[in-house]
Amino acid sequence: MKLKYSLIQFDPEEHKYLTPEGKELLGVTGLLTRQLFAGKYDGIPREILNRAADHGSLVHREINDFITLGFSPKTSEAREAIKEFNPDTCAASEYLVSDGENYATMIDFVDKEFNLYDFKTTAVLDKEYVSWQLSISAYLFKCQNGFEPKNYYAVHLRGDKMDVKPVEKKSEEEVLELLACDIAGENYLEKKSSLIKTDLPLVQLKQLESTIIEIEAELKHFTDLREELFRQIYDKMEEKDLKKIETDDLIITRVLPSESISIDTKKLKEEMPEVAKQYEKVSQRKGYVKLTIKK
Repeated sequence: MKLKYSLIQFDPEEHKYLTPEGKELLGVTGLLTRQLFAGKYDGIPREILNRAADHGSLVHREINDFITLGFSPKTSEAREAIKEFNPDTCAASEYLVSDGENYATMIDFVDKEFNLYDFKTTAVLDKEYVSWQLSISAYLFKCQNGFEPKNYYAVHLRGDKMDVKPVEKKSEEEVLELLACDIAGENYLEKKSSLIKTDLPLVQLKQLESTIIEIEAELKHFTDLREELFRQIYDKMEEKDLKKIETDDLIITRVLPSESISIDTKKLKEEMPEVAKQYEKVSQRKGYVKLTIKK
């Protein structure tokens, strides 16, 4: 079996797929956004999204440039990836697949056994998103080549860490139903949940799951970064014996170490319950959502 190459042209500047006749085909990323993952990144600052997208694109480009041109990558993610994903294992890199009529997409890496791989540099790997992405890619792969790829894998790259995870396959029936809804201008999730409308919020929550996890991971990352930055600033100010630094936009004040006194309420209630009772204060607390992320 040999891979067939499509006549569809990809315009990276406009991110468009064009047939030889000039017809524009739909991409899989847009399809997933319209149908399954609308609002996936709502609430995340635009500058963070842009920075992450630019870095992800750079990593993809460096891996492909190494495989096709032999250029050595500079990013730690790409340097780690090429240990396993290189000319020795590659059947195709940035492999364009299409049904020739409606959809086209790029598959990051196809190995010599026709397994499909997608490289991700996000803080958290969105398994559901990659499952749909590769399942649709696999269908287009089959349309183009006449045979099915074997297995699907997500390659999660973060710094010098690489984790290759098997990805659940969506059935071809599910993929075809999704594509049919998109072509007809219908909403796949609404159609699937039309018989169980009372459960629709839970269906939508499932699609938000990955976004919630990613936000929490980004929050932790930037909180840790902030703490480390503030620690370094404090150490430098202490070294120079500076109490305050003022710029046009910031005032940084070094707060000296101090002691605080508090009351051990648990011990007070145990040893002097009547006294503790006299000073109890009842406050109303709003209900809230508690989030626990499974490892």
